[in-house]
Amino acid sequence: MSAFSGQFDWASGLIWKVVFIPSNAERPEPKPAHLHLCDALVDTGASQTSIAKSVAKELGLQPSGKTKLQTAGGSVNANIYDVKLGFLFPGRMDGAGSTATQIQVMDKVIRAPEFDPGSTQIQALIGRDVLSAGVLCLSYDGHFSFSY
Repeated sequence: MSAFSGQFDWASGLIWKVVFIPSNAERPEPKPAHLHLCDALVDTGASQTSIAKSVAKELGLQPSGKTKLQTAGGSVNANIYDVKLGFLFPGRMDGAGSTATQIQVMDKVIRAPEFDPGSTQIQALIGRDVLSAGVLCLSYDGHFSFSY
């Protein structure tokens, strides 16, 4: 079982750094500099994890289908991408004080529809399809933990 924890600001929401990996790709090297890091908002109201159109394009993802999404702005047709989701974990500090970052990739293939984030920094939404694979705990003092 993997787990990570941290702090968040209730005003801006719970935002995680994640990477999307094509479902047919080999596991990435543990060097996040070679991957596209996304700011992902944990959205307990979203049934599906979604990826920004711009991120899907940058990663060269090919749609595996289409779906109709119900959004706050109404119903839209969207491409779906089969991806795996990787979470960034801080590694151990070496003697020089540097910390290496590792990526833990969920085994689950996610069918992520694309969305348009508008002018926000958010490039992904983490929905209940991912959250239900583990346990998310939030505290009033701004701490969280996620185990999966």
